[in-house]
Amino acid sequence: MVKKILASCVGLVCLLGSPVRAQEAAEPAEDFGRDSLYGGLGLIYGVANFNNNKFLPGSDSSNTLGMDVRAGYRFHPNLAAEANFQWLNNFEFKKDGTKVESSPRTFTANIKGYPLTGRFQPYGVGGIGILYERTTGRDNLQEFMGRVGLGLDVFVTNNIVANIEFAYGLPIGDLDEYHYFPIVFGIQYHTD
Repeated sequence: MVKKILASCVGLVCLLGSPVRAQEAAEPAEDFGRDSLYGGLGLIYGVANFNNNKFLPGSDSSNTLGMDVRAGYRFHPNLAAEANFQWLNNFEFKKDGTKVESSPRTFTANIKGYPLTGRFQPYGVGGIGILYERTTGRDNLQEFMGRVGLGLDVFVTNNIVANIEFAYGLPIGDLDEYHYFPIVFGIQYHTD
């Protein structure tokens, strides 16, 4: 009797599992590291890390918000190339009723390296580009810059990715002390 019940239970499990296995066989497996084009938008929280004496000696600086736009191509499971534009609203420097505002824009070409290719994908990013800076009361400046950072892509679906990234710009020339941390909270779409 026990053998018959056990055999019936096993048979029922196999019968109920058949449609699940058939559905899994019909659907392609998720490939989060596939070759794909992608584009994304994000919100930036810019954390000031300036030498304030370059802007307003003895002043306090504020953090600011901005936006991030990126487009790229994942050409290998562990590598992607992307173009990235970032705009930040005014960083403010205040002292004794005087206020100076500075607004940076950057355009960089980046390479991203992914050590993992599952649903959660941490990455390192590095790139080169241009920093354009506009500050109250002085000439606009434009310089070459490097960019390094770390991030995390989370595949919410096979095509939709939530993203967080911490980066640091390294400008040269007249803007070599124009340092801030853009923290990006973004969403991306990856093609099939």
